[in-house]
Amino acid sequence: MRLPSVFAEAIGETWEDNLRLAGEALNRSAEAEELLAAYEERADRPAGRRVGAR
Repeated sequence: MRLPSVFAEAIGETWEDNLRLAGEALNRSAEAEELLAAYEERADRPAGRRVGAR
């Protein structure tokens, strides 16, 4: 299976912008937004909980 290539005139300033751009180009914007929301949710947790500390 060959994956499509995504080219942009200019890349976004953040990796989040780039993920949204790729999602839009691949008609998967909703999935890109779900990934970003899950990332934000994990990032908001206290550091100890992220690594499994008690």
